[in-house]
Amino acid sequence: MEDLNSTINSFGSFMGSIEDHLHQLLRQSSNSPQNLYEHWEAFSSAINWQERWIQCLVAFHVFCLLLVCIFRKNIDLQTAVFLVLILLVAMAERINSYCSIHWRTFAKQNYFDEHGVFAGLLFSGPLLMILLLQLINFLALTSSALIKSKRLQLVHQSKKKEVKTD
Repeated sequence: MEDLNSTINSFGSFMGSIEDHLHQLLRQSSNSPQNLYEHWEAFSSAINWQERWIQCLVAFHVFCLLLVCIFRKNIDLQTAVFLVLILLVAMAERINSYCSIHWRTFAKQNYFDEHGVFAGLLFSGPLLMILLLQLINFLALTSSALIKSKRLQLVHQSKKKEVKTD
């Protein structure tokens, strides 16, 4: 009978510890961000925006965006920039792994996790947005060239018809 009572008491204390642990987990989860804005606030507050390399990274993205916007009608430069940005995005994983090894030489804290969240959001994300703008620009340039070509073809055909009727 005592064995049964001790077993019941130990099981009760075990269940009580599980309950306490669950309550602790619930309290911790209520402190976590609940919506997208809170997640962004938590992410941006974890970054030291005063670090020089982060400022240079932001400046690089602004420079690329300005380059794409200013020279939007220069198809050769747009193509070169497009290929360079594609190459940088493709190499983001390698850049992240290199930076995770050597972060002490340029940063105060390690932003480079094994999943590449930081590299994906702060390095590749803006580059992908710039690439999307470039694709839209390429589509606009292509449709403009197609319209111009079709107009020239119609003018050429109408001149041929005028020559034949004369």
